[in-house]
Amino acid sequence: MSSYIGINVKSTRCPNPGAVVGCLLILILFATSECRGDDLKMIGFLMFLGLLVDGTLQQVVFFTFRSPGFPIPFWLLVIWLGLAMTIHHSLSWFKGKLLIAALFRGLGGPAAYWAGTRLGAASFNWPLPASLFFLAVVWSLMFPAIMLFSRKVHASQK
Repeated sequence: MSSYIGINVKSTRCPNPGAVVGCLLILILFATSECRGDDLKMIGFLMFLGLLVDGTLQQVVFFTFRSPGFPIPFWLLVIWLGLAMTIHHSLSWFKGKLLIAALFRGLGGPAAYWAGTRLGAASFNWPLPASLFFLAVVWSLMFPAIMLFSRKVHASQK
């Protein structure tokens, strides 16, 4: 039975409840942050970067998403926004350790995408080793740049 008191349950279901919960958590983190201005700048920067990087990778068919979106699925954008909210908080220790940042994200970035493929959210269109190596290079270069940007943003607030 797909209705209850005349309401079509299928039409009222949330298409991606995980992304909605993620948005709520990001809003809570933002509301309780002591550096909202810095966080807002990181949100804007990483939203742009996520749309650019993952949008480009989707357009060149590096990977395919089970639930496509243009330029990227909404749930993936929420992950980028979640990353933005951690930069001045739990990940702030990377700001002074750019080599370690490159190493950690060079391993963690590809692992996150691989987990997404294993969960069925996406699939690589290149062989797995080549895909993981490419993502390792991308994240090893991109994450230190994110940390440099965050240092500049945070320094301007003092």
